Amino acid sequence: MASKSKASQKLAPVSRLLCLKWPCLRKVGSFFVCVLLFFAFGTLLPAVRNVILYPVWPNAWRPIGTLEILSIKVFTPNNMLIGSELPVCKNRYPLSRIEPLVKPKINFYPELRTKELKNPEHARFLPAMANQDKIDAIHLFIVATQAFQKAGIEYFMVEGSLLGTHRHGGMIPWDDDIDITVNVSLWRQVNDALGCIEGYTLKVSSGMHWKFFRNDTSLTSGYPFLDIFFYSENEDKLWAMTSYIMTSLFFTKADVFPLTTAKFEGLEVPVPGRTDSILRTLFDYETCQSSKGHHSTSNSSSSTTTVPCSELSYMYEMYHLQK
Repeated sequence: MASKSKASQKLAPVSRLLCLKWPCLRKVGSFFVCVLLFFAFGTLLPAVRNVILYPVWPNAWRPIGTLEILSIKVFTPNNMLIGSELPVCKNRYPLSRIEPLVKPKINFYPELRTKELKNPEHARFLPAMANQDKIDAIHLFIVATQAFQKAGIEYFMVEGSLLGTHRHGGMIPWDDDIDITVNVSLWRQVNDALGCIEGYTLKVSSGMHWKFFRNDTSLTSGYPFLDIFFYSENEDKLWAMTSYIMTSLFFTKADVFPLTTAKFEGLEVPVPGRTDSILRTLFDYETCQSSKGHHSTSNSSSSTTTVPCSELSYMYEMYHLQK
């Protein structure tokens, strides 16, 4: 009995403490419920959501309502059941010749071979491609876009190639591929057009990120190649079918159409009508960021270097900078 009495005496203060604190716990629980409800409903409002989720919410999605984003992400397929459908080759498109490419129109930056860098970090921004590799990449682009023109396929520049076109007048010097996009409703026409060019291979994917390259290019290295992304659309938006670039390839149609043209390595290429606005939304336009790696070597780095683009003005001519 004595032991039970002692145990009861020890438990009594604990019981009283819990009884006293239950109201507080209820209040705390109510507080957390209110906070959760605030976050839940707040994220439905773009202005509130953009503040709450600022570190992780993609720039391209900031003007778009949360429910519309969820609808697109959940109810729009991000792949196509293309199977192993072979291209329909009614005729073989003639190959473009490399000779018509006037080399001075392509930016090779030969002076950088001997130029002293003002900052060791600027070495991360030296040209990524050997001259012949860049000629081959531009040639691939010409072959593909000539086939598109013959087939009536509309495309435009996106991703780093759009940034390069606007800021550098061509490829970003430290980049080594070209990115374009086509309406997903035209995937069969793209398959037929590019799959029927002698000497070239079109690698198709149900994820709608296709690659176009010469047959004498090793698929393992995949270099150089043309990246082809497909976009889906509704009444006023368009977005990448490929999930891993949907955060950047997501535009209002009013920003894209009608398309205009810009200079890209001496070529006239189609770009969105409001390219400057799009790029300043997606990127810190005034800041140059080094590449994480190069496709020619398959080497990659976990880190990048960023510098104000104005620091690199002694290396490259740049356009539309405001600083």
